[in-house]
Amino acid sequence: MKKIALVTLAAVLILSASFAFAQSKKLVIGTSVYSTEIEYFKILSDAYKKSAPKYNVQILATDGENNVTKQIQIVEDFISKNVDGIIISAVNPDAERQVLEEAMKAGIPVLLQGQERVEANWTTANVGYSEADMGRMAGELVAEKINKLYSKLPVVKVAVLGFPKWPSCIRRADASVKALRDNVKGPKIEVVINQEAGTRQAGLQIIETALQANPDLRCVVSINDDGAIGAVAAFEAAGIDVVKECAIAGCNNDRGARPYIKAGKLLGSVDLNHQGLADAAIEALIKYKKDKKISEMIYVQMNKVTSANLAQFDW
Repeated sequence: MKKIALVTLAAVLILSASFAFAQSKKLVIGTSVYSTEIEYFKILSDAYKKSAPKYNVQILATDGENNVTKQIQIVEDFISKNVDGIIISAVNPDAERQVLEEAMKAGIPVLLQGQERVEANWTTANVGYSEADMGRMAGELVAEKINKLYSKLPVVKVAVLGFPKWPSCIRRADASVKALRDNVKGPKIEVVINQEAGTRQAGLQIIETALQANPDLRCVVSINDDGAIGAVAAFEAAGIDVVKECAIAGCNNDRGARPYIKAGKLLGSVDLNHQGLADAAIEALIKYKKDKKISEMIYVQMNKVTSANLAQFDW
């Protein structure tokens, strides 16, 4: 009987130790961003890593390199490693849906970053921003200056630098225009051009062309900072005093936009709160692992960035 009791005690101790190990084991979370060649995604990838010690998780950070095939392989590797969760900024959500659904069938929760549920409602959850709020903030910045400079004009012409490949960016651009129309007092808002301009070069070329047909164009809303910076270059090349005559704002709060905001050439940007997004996504996965509950759409707070508060975003 004594021998049996000792064996039983040993078994209990082994089981207890195993349970304690399981409880203390770090969650392993696989992250994959669209491309670290884009500053936003490089900062976001770094934010996931910074969150790891805070939440006692292990981050397997990868780069999709703007390549669907590569990102599919990354997810397949996550599945083979049986990670505890995946956070992905998909290069092409539709093309990657099958492999992501395979991950979910394997019991791995998938958080899709950068798409609201209206675009993709088949993941475990989505994490990101209200595109409508983001665009509204940029539009409000431009509207404020229009009211100071051009309130007595009958019409104010506006160029929209968008990214029509992504429905989310279409909503962002549309919200910017709506904010102008809702907040500008007096003049009618006339959108004279609405084209894709995700880069500085594209922004420069589009505004140069727009100025030929609309030499009185002075106002630009852009879905990102690079397009807005390109617009600044186009106005300056045309001999226009950007600080005194133009109203230009973008989104993302890229590092490269800081000097333009400080100099008053950009009215501001919208900070996308990378670290807040990373923390929210990881917290959601930890909670899901614990009780299988998660909000289908996890929105992250954003903030306007202007010359007045620029210093607090100096990361």
